[in-house]
Amino acid sequence: MAVIAELLVDDPAAQLRCRDELTERGDHLPRWVSALPRAEVYRAVRRTNVFGDVDELVIGMRLDDGHELTIAVRVDHNLWSSVIDAGAVPESIDETLTCVAETSSDVSVFEMTLADARAWIEDALDKPALAPKTDTWPLYRALVQWLVGRLPEGGERRPPPGDPEVNEELCDAFFATSSAAPFIEHSHRDLLLELFETGAGDPLRSSSARVEQALGSASYNDVEMPLEVALDAPDLLRAFIPYAHAQSGIRDELTSRSLAMVDAVRSSYKRDVLRQAEYWHLDDAV
Repeated sequence: MAVIAELLVDDPAAQLRCRDELTERGDHLPRWVSALPRAEVYRAVRRTNVFGDVDELVIGMRLDDGHELTIAVRVDHNLWSSVIDAGAVPESIDETLTCVAETSSDVSVFEMTLADARAWIEDALDKPALAPKTDTWPLYRALVQWLVGRLPEGGERRPPPGDPEVNEELCDAFFATSSAAPFIEHSHRDLLLELFETGAGDPLRSSSARVEQALGSASYNDVEMPLEVALDAPDLLRAFIPYAHAQSGIRDELTSRSLAMVDAVRSSYKRDVLRQAEYWHLDDAV
């Protein structure tokens, strides 16, 4: 109950009831439990895959008795930058990072200030819970909220993805290539700019998961875009992804996976768009 009381940072009334109950019992608590309020958080890093789809915020803390604890929070930018999982291991952050590095590839690690880590996690916790439940999430939500309370305030939140001016320049460069030759309508440019805004928002990096999300949620409105252009989205992505990945240094094997996903969802995407066009009585435009 003492552990529960410490973790109930988002429910002060329940926290107070637990502490009152503990006081009445007068039980002797293990040292590590009574030491929780004095836990020291000393390091934060961000692990991110080469596509930037998922950030894993890894926090190292030291308990009062010298024991180490590492807590990791996974944030998926294909799901509105919400928390999708969390975990904790009774090891130091150095040991934990060394262990996961042995089984991870295409991952970069960046040091963070503790205040920035708090801002990023708080931001993710505020987003809608869109991910399916796991064995540890949302079970570990109370632990993560307790962790946030141990971190200093005043950090910088994750910067908004995308830069309109940079995206426009990227469009100019792509549409000047032979790969873009089939896409002659100005609306093709608008379509590509819309696709830039999906997932993590980096137009130079398109994972298979991002492609699936971008094309799996087809939305058509004839006021904004001609039907024949909307139907070109898979082919436009298929032409653009190799160009973009060449700019960002994504290796060929990963690019092939992204293109395979384009091919896998092309038919279902077009069916969805045509179904929406028919709903709006626009089937005669096909």
